[in-house]
Amino acid sequence: ASAKGGVMGIFDDGTTDWQSVDPARLARDIVGECARRSYGGVLLDFGESAGALEIVRRVAPLLTARKLVHFVPLALASASEHGKVIVPSDISGGSFADMLRHYTVRFPPERLCLELVRVCADFIMPSYTAEGRPLSAAEFRAILEQRNPQSYFSAELCAKYFTYQDQAQQVHFLLHDDPSTAAQKIQAAAAQGYFAAFVLYRDWGAASADIINGLRNV
Repeated sequence: ASAKGGVMGIFDDGTTDWQSVDPARLARDIVGECARRSYGGVLLDFGESAGALEIVRRVAPLLTARKLVHFVPLALASASEHGKVIVPSDISGGSFADMLRHYTVRFPPERLCLELVRVCADFIMPSYTAEGRPLSAAEFRAILEQRNPQSYFSAELCAKYFTYQDQAQQVHFLLHDDPSTAAQKIQAAAAQGYFAAFVLYRDWGAASADIINGLRNV
């Protein structure tokens, strides 16, 4: 109840009945709440669906007319002419810098924001897909304790990695982020003109503060 400043987030869990949503009323409620709490903008964190696309298409111009910054996921970018577009940071192949640059061709850089996705994925080598097995924090800690590996930094992926063998002698490639790689990803996006970055506490927990402090020391 005492929240002030920052950005307001509106989350759709996939169960929203979009046909019952009045776009004009939604826009009025957003603008009013942002004014009361001194929010500088609103994140329309909606899942991709025909209903969500239509609501964003109708709400976005109303927010722009009131000079309220709004942010939309990449999947809904086509519904908002002036909204800030959120680009997820997770890649498991290719070049992180090239991925950032790809979106500057599609959108003006000042419309782009980086969503800092925490990567922690285990690939059995040789890997024939770009998707490794996501690891929980507990699984990752267990591997670190068992293997005590030496991590290396991949400049291409802008993430850390190490390899290890399991009991069946299969080789694993484990790609992971930490506060230092997170800060480097944010710096890389800033260098290409990205407007902002989202560091979500639900993904990073207490490490969120380490990331922010690391950027302040740059």
